[in-house]
Amino acid sequence: MGRQANSFVISLVFIVVLVLAVTFGLIVVLSHSITRPVNRIIAHIRRMPDSGFSYDASIETSKDEFAGIGKTLNEMSTRIQELLEITGQMYEQKQRQEIALLQSQVNPHFLYNTLESIRWMAKVQKNKGIEEMTRSLSNLLKQLSKGTDERIFLANELELVRDYVAIQQIRYVGTFDFIVDMPGNVAHAMILKFSLQPIVENAIYHGIEPSGEFGTITVTCRHEGDVLEIIVEDDGVGMEETLVDSLQKKLKRNSVSQFSGIGMSNVHERLRLTYGEEYGLAVTSRPGQGTRVTITVPWEDGDV
Repeated sequence: MGRQANSFVISLVFIVVLVLAVTFGLIVVLSHSITRPVNRIIAHIRRMPDSGFSYDASIETSKDEFAGIGKTLNEMSTRIQELLEITGQMYEQKQRQEIALLQSQVNPHFLYNTLESIRWMAKVQKNKGIEEMTRSLSNLLKQLSKGTDERIFLANELELVRDYVAIQQIRYVGTFDFIVDMPGNVAHAMILKFSLQPIVENAIYHGIEPSGEFGTITVTCRHEGDVLEIIVEDDGVGMEETLVDSLQKKLKRNSVSQFSGIGMSNVHERLRLTYGEEYGLAVTSRPGQGTRVTITVPWEDGDV
């Protein structure tokens, strides 16, 4: 009887241990089969912002409800990725359209003023000045016909400005000097075509001409770290501080003022659309001491 009782107890203990082991094993297997797909899904969700909402086939490999969740998540990721690409394409298209619209405003404005200068010159005198003026205009028209939204060498951009200034110096009978300070190391820096001419035009019309005196317009170019700075400065009538502040605010809002006209706001907005909102124009001025416009763009060496 005693031996039978001991065998029964041992068998009972064995059965209990076996049941516990099987139960624990089932719990581990079930837990693993649940937590593994859940962890994959959680890891995928965490990676989504950095991976660009990419497709992940591993979250669809399980044979339960989690496979459906993974499939739905992948479909959502794919759709978000498509929407991001569409949004990016629309933004680039909007930028190109805005730049084209802004440039379409500059060209007729500039050509009208130049043709008026030729008409005025032909009316009041007959000399070689007309030949020089038409030559400069011919060079400008050739550049306009090639398009105006591409980047060109800074040296070439300054040649366009010199042609424009040659026309205006004949019109104003040499009432101002034009000086360019361009070190050799910045000559091949890249810049948007026709981004300097409107600034020089404003210096003539709103700085030098109203003063009624001989003046000087200076263009200074310099390379500062990752930035190209071009300073257009005149010694004309200048502006009050309140007017300068108002102009800066209007430039930030892309608003056209009487001073900035099409030129200033146009250049500022083209630069911001092309390079980013941290680039563009900055204006400083003092009454009777002239005005300084600083153009800031990223450094881009076209000779590399």
